[in-house]
Amino acid sequence: MKGTYLEIEARLGGEYLHAGGRRATELLLRSLNLPSDSQILEIGCGTGATTQRLASLQPRLIAAGDRSRRMLKRASRRCRQVRNLQFILLDASAPALPFARGGFDLLLAESVAGILDFQAALPAWADALRPGGWLALNDGLWKEDAPPDEIDRIVRLCIRRFGFSPAPPGRQTLADWKRFLARCGFGEITAAAAARPGRVHDTDAATRRRRRLAKLIRPGLWPALLRYKRFQAELAPIADLLEYWIILARKGG
Repeated sequence: MKGTYLEIEARLGGEYLHAGGRRATELLLRSLNLPSDSQILEIGCGTGATTQRLASLQPRLIAAGDRSRRMLKRASRRCRQVRNLQFILLDASAPALPFARGGFDLLLAESVAGILDFQAALPAWADALRPGGWLALNDGLWKEDAPPDEIDRIVRLCIRRFGFSPAPPGRQTLADWKRFLARCGFGEITAAAAARPGRVHDTDAATRRRRRLAKLIRPGLWPALLRYKRFQAELAPIADLLEYWIILARKGG
């Protein structure tokens, strides 16, 4: 069975693939305490697990985007009962968004920094938010003391094996992202650990059960899953290079 890592996750209906899993998403949403009539833009919606959770907040509108057509198709099926929802196909090479300026109260992006160019996309994300709107991020960033040569090696390996980097290429750290945010007019910037040590992709029992069932009923995916599991073993040193953060920032007036 051939297919990229993201295509396989789409077939499995992979949920909460970002650091901290469902627990981190719930922490992020509790930190925001959004009004029920908010307009929300989600970047990198994947198969729609977080999108579905956002719908329970009863927003006026959810716009959810991903660069994978297969992911969007799966998300659309998952969220078929959700009203006031639109999906958009993102172009990883073009940061512009197909929305009027200042239309959203929240822009949320989980685990997209290795797929989209965060620094290039940030001005467009800021434009999409109204003054006082929130940007909520959950992503992996390089530790301050991570050796540049080892970062380059890991990034090359991940792009070759998985098709994307585990964190922004180059040596972008939490301090760098705070500077990027401040330059784009964001304030009230806070950061909290997204994942517990040694449990980066921690998931709840129900999510684990659904994933096991999805694997069992799709034996055609097993060879590719074994191949990616071997690839992941090559990345053992990455635990000493990355840290995972939930970052909240408010757009200035």
